[in-house]
Amino acid sequence: MLKLFKTIIICLIILSITSCTTYQLSRTLLKPTDIHDLPADAPFLKAHMNNGDLYIFSNWTVSAAKDSIFGPAKHYNPERVEVAFDTVYLATEAISLLETNQVESVPKLAPLAVVGVLSGIITAACLANPKACFGSCPTFFVDDYDSSRIVSEGFSSSISPALEATDVDALAHIGPRKGIFRLRMTNEALETHVIRSLNILATPVRPQQDVYQTDSAQLFHTGKPISPLSSRGEEGSNLELLAAKDYRERISLADSTDLATREVIELSFPVADSQKQYGLIISARQSLLSTYLFYQTLSYMGKRAGEWLALLERGNKTIVEKSQGMGKVLGGIEVLYQTADGVWKSAGEINETGPLALDTKMVVLPAGVKTDSLRLRFTRGHWRIDYCGLAEIIEPASFERLSPTIVEKDREPNRDALSALLDPSRHLFTYPGDEYVFYYELPEDNREYMLFLETTGYYLEWMRGEWLVQEDQKAAMEMLKDPAKALRRLAPAYKKLEPEMEEIFWSSRYAK
Repeated sequence: MLKLFKTIIICLIILSITSCTTYQLSRTLLKPTDIHDLPADAPFLKAHMNNGDLYIFSNWTVSAAKDSIFGPAKHYNPERVEVAFDTVYLATEAISLLETNQVESVPKLAPLAVVGVLSGIITAACLANPKACFGSCPTFFVDDYDSSRIVSEGFSSSISPALEATDVDALAHIGPRKGIFRLRMTNEALETHVIRSLNILATPVRPQQDVYQTDSAQLFHTGKPISPLSSRGEEGSNLELLAAKDYRERISLADSTDLATREVIELSFPVADSQKQYGLIISARQSLLSTYLFYQTLSYMGKRAGEWLALLERGNKTIVEKSQGMGKVLGGIEVLYQTADGVWKSAGEINETGPLALDTKMVVLPAGVKTDSLRLRFTRGHWRIDYCGLAEIIEPASFERLSPTIVEKDREPNRDALSALLDPSRHLFTYPGDEYVFYYELPEDNREYMLFLETTGYYLEWMRGEWLVQEDQKAAMEMLKDPAKALRRLAPAYKKLEPEMEEIFWSSRYAK
């Protein structure tokens, strides 16, 4: 989160500053009764249903009475997971909106052009609530385990060329086997993803041990983690939710008067050996609070975004310093321990940006800490926590870095994509709806491995015209100069949107 807001003012970059061509999405929206007005050259048709489902046709027929559409179609549920491909008959009364769109290349825009010239598109699901629109960095799936669950989101806070960075996420624990590991990557948002490298870090796992990483991507061999004896928040006991990695998350709502209000979870583990060092394991992801604040800041900056961008690109230290404020106020998940004289001190924190995928990290505790009394402190309504565990730290872990050996796009080998990922001077560019599959050769030593995904790159947000209606330069300055005040002022507005944001966010994933 800190990294995200540290540079939030450059998120209005025009699709791509570094390439000769940029892209926009040509889009037509129709009421179900106006299907006869569909462009004659439309390559496909999207039917957004009243219940949130989506059907995509490449060939379709409209009934003579204009009251239904039928043909072969991909069927997606409200979270945009494909559930079927079959011939369907859709009554127009069950359809809320018809859509067709196509990614087109356009001449490159001047880097400091105002945001008003950018694409004014928005997905049907978030027309009524633009600040709940789906946004993401590259999303990754391991189909051999669960083809519908996002297991990682790459370089979550790298939102411009200047912020290209490397991100490491826990991926999978695999048993002894030889052969190929398959990883699928999608671009499911209205964004351009720019990827320099995509590697797997394979770390051997010893018998009765695990491997975890810290917030700074240090890897450690640990003992098997143990679950807490008790866990309590403001709601009372939440032990059932935090005692196992089962995707049943402990969730809270933001404060209604101050979005920076903190909450505390009290944890108790069995008394540990004072001669050993331990780490607290946390599996969590962010809520949509950061998404809302991100888009709200874009709305306030509006058509003067180019001026903010120019200041930052010229290295204006004052602007850079002030842009760090929002992230510092919101913070991450801080781990506290109690000293012998009863004082609570911080052992560190985790701060993984992004609301899409759970990531598991470890905070190293000082030697001799009393493990029967620990705390988590974090912003209320900002984090979804799936698991907490305590593990003995054995020693630092080594790894083998694996680069992809085959890359596929549209189920066909793509040598240019593979070449781009293996050449440090090049990037792989992806656009809305793109999907790639990467193959990695696993070490042939018949050992168990913990796999981590190492991604390097950045992404560029495609701006929506709907974000500009609240342009307010005074409010934009407040977000930078006095973020604590801004979080108090925005609390009532966010609370009105909070109940519906999750549903709208996931139902507006881009489906090709």
